[in-house]
Amino acid sequence: MQQLAAARHQVEQRIGELQARQRDAAAAQSAHVSRLGLALRNEFILVQRPELQEVVDPGQSERDRRDSAYLDVVVRERLHLIGELHDRRAELAALESESVNRSAELEKILAEERAGRSQLLQQEAARRATLGRLAREIASQRQSVANLERDDARMANLIDQIGKVLADQARRRAAARAKTPAQARLGTMEEQSSSKGGLDHVQPPAATQFGRLRGKLLLPVQGQIDSRYGAARLGEDGQPQAGAPAWKGLFIRAQVGSPVHAVAAGRVVFADWLRGFGNLMILDHGEGFLSVYADNESLLRGVGDQVAADEVIASVGNTGGNAQSGLYFEMRYQGHPFDPLTWTVAR
Repeated sequence: MQQLAAARHQVEQRIGELQARQRDAAAAQSAHVSRLGLALRNEFILVQRPELQEVVDPGQSERDRRDSAYLDVVVRERLHLIGELHDRRAELAALESESVNRSAELEKILAEERAGRSQLLQQEAARRATLGRLAREIASQRQSVANLERDDARMANLIDQIGKVLADQARRRAAARAKTPAQARLGTMEEQSSSKGGLDHVQPPAATQFGRLRGKLLLPVQGQIDSRYGAARLGEDGQPQAGAPAWKGLFIRAQVGSPVHAVAAGRVVFADWLRGFGNLMILDHGEGFLSVYADNESLLRGVGDQVAADEVIASVGNTGGNAQSGLYFEMRYQGHPFDPLTWTVAR
């Protein structure tokens, strides 16, 4: 579409130039016609004068010679003007022909632009209809409390598995460094605590490298916070759903495709689709801290990738079945969710 617009602009500019040249050529042709008419009139007068003078004053031979010489000049000027008039008419005809061709080219470009816009609108309408249908289908499947609980359990199990893997990796690294018994016991405690779930308002320690970032982390996406940590789940009627699990993170409403940033440097430990959470990414920041990014339209990093603080790692979507597009965001310590708003500031 941009190339067509550029081509259309060039053709329109050329047509404007041709129209200006046509006006100039037409004005020049009109001037030449006037000059040619004057030359023909002078020639006619000079041709008629000898006959009149011969009757009135036959002895004006010297004047006749001068008039004859002037007549030759007038005739040459007439022939010159006729030639220039022919050239102007030929130039005007060429300009009119090129203008017609350029107008046809412009109409073709405009038709292609209209067809391209129509096709893009149709594709966008079809995409929105498909996304809307999928969102309604998934949303209807998640209405029941049972489905919400199952989604919550899937996340808890996933975090539990990730915690065990990370604890095992930490234990292996510690063994390789010949840890002290006290350090080994600490690693065991972290593994056991990471298997716990639930909303118990854990307070992560501040005396850690990651803990020193508290209050300095930026929220991963810019948007409106629709649901907060610890809030009740609402039904279609806007009332809390009895028995439904509370929110364990934030839902930040944002436009589809908006960039999702990592809240801090870390390593991707999960990047895949999970029922109830859509395209999901989990980052390990070390020391038992995890950050969770769900409902993404696309994931831009894979498992094992190291990411920097504030790096774009995904784009906003609604793949988890929410009616609104946005990002579901959690922060966890040793498997326990905690309130992200106590650690982050608005972007």
